[in-house]
Amino acid sequence: PNFQRMRLRVSDGTSDYHGLTAGLTRRSANFSMQASYTFSKVIDEGTSALGAGDFEQEGGGSRYLATKDRGLAPFDTRHSFVGNVTYDLPFGKSGGALSALVRDWNVGALVRFRTGYPFSVFTGIDRSLQQFAPRYPDLCPGASNNPVRGGADQYFDPTAFCLQPVGYIGNLGRNTIIGPKLFTLDLVLGRTIRLGGGKGLELRVEGFNVTNRVNLAPPTGQALNLFAANGTYLAGAGRITSTATSARQVQLGARFVW
Repeated sequence: PNFQRMRLRVSDGTSDYHGLTAGLTRRSANFSMQASYTFSKVIDEGTSALGAGDFEQEGGGSRYLATKDRGLAPFDTRHSFVGNVTYDLPFGKSGGALSALVRDWNVGALVRFRTGYPFSVFTGIDRSLQQFAPRYPDLCPGASNNPVRGGADQYFDPTAFCLQPVGYIGNLGRNTIIGPKLFTLDLVLGRTIRLGGGKGLELRVEGFNVTNRVNLAPPTGQALNLFAANGTYLAGAGRITSTATSARQVQLGARFVW
């Protein structure tokens, strides 16, 4: 009688990671390059505690449906590539007035690419009549469980999913839809002006996402729900309202070293 509530925490989930990573590195007197590629897959039964989690689409999970919930983890990244290169420009080695202007410049680039993160969709209404069961819909006959259309207005086709009969949990799996890809290219142009005595002035022009690519974030919140209370499709299902990266940014920097 002295306890008003007792919380339950169960550590019975499992996860499996399979991956292949390859890397390449090369360095010389005025050039360096690094590249890394990962091909991987992560499968688990839920990336959350009971009732809370870091990923909105996990929804708290249901431990008595661990077998059904087993699927792609929300941080699964099938392909990931990161590469960078820096190069000291070979100008101004001969000396003279012109050399003072063109020497000690360097350029660099950083490129990142990854495939999208998986996410789940839900009915948005309590069709299964089970408080803690995930509100998965049914997959419509003949439809793909990853019906991606692309674009921010309706990233996936909501009509690929149907309402299941009342009292049943939908047959759609967890995290079957793959979110938008990400690509960024950053560039830098810099120069070190040597002032003698170990002192120097470093000047840099840096550009981030220089291609100004719109890297969409996955749908979140109400955009993951498919149906209104009367069973009709919600107009906002699949809508993306945010980006994973900022637009193109350029910054200037200077640093005095002594």
